[in-house]
Amino acid sequence: KEMSTADLMVTMRAMGFEPSPAELQKMVVQAQLAVAPHVADPQAKTVTEEQFTEIMTMKMGETETMRNFSLGLL
Repeated sequence: KEMSTADLMVTMRAMGFEPSPAELQKMVVQAQLAVAPHVADPQAKTVTEEQFTEIMTMKMGETETMRNFSLGLL
């Protein structure tokens, strides 16, 4: 299954993230490389389910890091 990058942007905004189009495309490429290191398309207009999971894991990790920093845990 695949999801369009436009739908990915809507999903991320619904979850409270506000990536710019350039940031979103960078996340897509990072996820592509994490899932299949030899295949990355900077112009991709869709992400696979596995790439979506990778992107959300990255974003949730950033959120946790920022939360810990603001609480003085880091």
